[in-house]
Amino acid sequence: MGALRRHPILAAVAAAVVLATTGLVAVWAISRQHCFTLTGSVVCRVATDQPRIALTFDDGPTERGVAAVLPVLEARGVKATFFLIGQEVAERPHLARRIARAGHELGNHSWSHTLMVGRPGRFYDRELAET
Repeated sequence: MGALRRHPILAAVAAAVVLATTGLVAVWAISRQHCFTLTGSVVCRVATDQPRIALTFDDGPTERGVAAVLPVLEARGVKATFFLIGQEVAERPHLARRIARAGHELGNHSWSHTLMVGRPGRFYDRELAET
């Protein structure tokens, strides 16, 4: 320890290595989880006696996306969940109605689809409520 006190740069480097290593171990541990969220709650599994796949589409609705996807789903008798961005729905509400009329579920994918990390709680509340 005496050497680190006499050499502050060496101490700073040692501290940086320890912090970086700890951070990498934490990221590795989180990435190994099958189901993880930093905020809120998440549903990781649904009990069923039959094999199921949840088909989802994100970031719409757009004219091109809806025109391409809905006919394929209908032809195969498949239902999906469409996680829609509030601003996109505000610009094209007819597409959200079209998806819902086709029997698909609509999900909330925030108002602006902006980076969500490190924001205050009121930001998340507004993003979800406006959508």
